[in-house]
Amino acid sequence: MRIRYLVRFGYGLNGIARSVVTQANALTAAGHQVEIVSLRRNNDRPRFQPAPGVRMFPLIDDRGQDDLPDERRDPLDAEVSPLMGPEHKAHVPFFTALDEREVARYVRDLRDGVLVTTQQPLSFFAARYGSPHVVRVAQEHMYYDFYSADVRRLMGVHFPALDAVGVLTSTDLAAYRRAFPADRGGPVIRHIPNALHHRPFPPAPLDRKVVSAVGRLHPHKGFDLLIKAFEQVVRVHPDWQLRIYGNGPQKAALRTLIEERHLYNHVLLMGPVDDVDAEYPKSSIFVLSSRKEPFGLVLLEAMAHGLPRIGFDGVLGCTELIEHGRTGLLVPQEDVGALAAAVIRLIESPRLRAELGAAGHRRTRDYLPEVIAARWLELFTELCERRGIPPG
Repeated sequence: MRIRYLVRFGYGLNGIARSVVTQANALTAAGHQVEIVSLRRNNDRPRFQPAPGVRMFPLIDDRGQDDLPDERRDPLDAEVSPLMGPEHKAHVPFFTALDEREVARYVRDLRDGVLVTTQQPLSFFAARYGSPHVVRVAQEHMYYDFYSADVRRLMGVHFPALDAVGVLTSTDLAAYRRAFPADRGGPVIRHIPNALHHRPFPPAPLDRKVVSAVGRLHPHKGFDLLIKAFEQVVRVHPDWQLRIYGNGPQKAALRTLIEERHLYNHVLLMGPVDDVDAEYPKSSIFVLSSRKEPFGLVLLEAMAHGLPRIGFDGVLGCTELIEHGRTGLLVPQEDVGALAAAVIRLIESPRLRAELGAAGHRRTRDYLPEVIAARWLELFTELCERRGIPPG
């Protein structure tokens, strides 16, 4: 089967690129012809390496463009996408008229197989301009309620032209089926989670006095809540340390918070690391303090290392990947005191740490790359047969 993934920044360091490369590599290993089409290219080499059999290329090459004078730039790259309209600039990442033109040119010429889009408005472009001779699947990496009313309206306009929509969680499966009912011409809605990008590691020893967290330093990730909770933790267990891995716009604010709370010996901003998998075993507890999280790939990574995990109940990624009392602990959303109490509970119970970590580690077999790839392939095959589309 021929499968094409359309990604905005396929060469960059981002969760969508990692997820797509993982899927592409697994499908290629299963004998399928896979391409990753990056709308934009801003790096010489992709940050996540496709397997040798995966073809990867850009529609727009931005390398060296920063130094060009305005008169040498394509004027369409300064205009908002006509399909989205100027009122949407504040609601979705800014897509330009040049983006829309190049995607339209690409998707019009496809004649077989499957096209998978991974972000709005790429899915809208595929619905509007895509060839009828290819199966079109929107792979959602955000949850339905994340989108503004304007974007949801556009989803209502364009999604019925798609063959299917893949969502990350069982909660979102219900939300998308309500929004796009099959009996009213809605696309097939299928729940397929992200895959691990590797096989499970040997379980971490859980003997380090370290709590870890990983993610972009952004208000959505709730690291301010975690730091405030850890202030309560160190009052009881001053020999424990919190390490936060990642970079982002909230770095200075978080550093100020650490200094104001006199936590500079207890909370460390570790910055980004090339191999985060080498860092997980150095901790004994993992916390995801996100206010919003569509899936929580870092929860899956921590689970693959056998770490017990703590997250907020009601946050989709946490409720999808943490079974309270069995594979981790869930606490009320944004409740700093409850978060601190959960960390203290695991600190004071090595046995519970081991039980939760081991139970989560066993669950990782459901998220192996080949398992998730098989679920996607089942959907693609079903859609090709239904539409009479050559698989390529």
